[in-house]
Amino acid sequence: MATEHGEITLVAPNGAQRQEKYRPHDKVVKVLGHAVKEFGKEGALDPDKDYVLTFGGTKLEDGQTLEQVGVEPGATLHIRSKKKPQDGYAS
Repeated sequence: MATEHGEITLVAPNGAQRQEKYRPHDKVVKVLGHAVKEFGKEGALDPDKDYVLTFGGTKLEDGQTLEQVGVEPGATLHIRSKKKPQDGYAS
């Protein structure tokens, strides 16, 4: 079982990063919503667009908890736009 100690790193599409306290029982949708709001305040992304949270290149399911999707303290999660890139490159 995951421990509640530590932090995770969230990375905006433009590369901006922020550390958040790791809470294993927070749902992905909550973590994503909070990150989009905070990065939006900083101008790191457009909070009016739709985003997904990814871990290890895999989209995380909104309704699952961080613990359920295998995220542990020290993990790095990336925020990606839901809209597909126009140039054919998908990260």
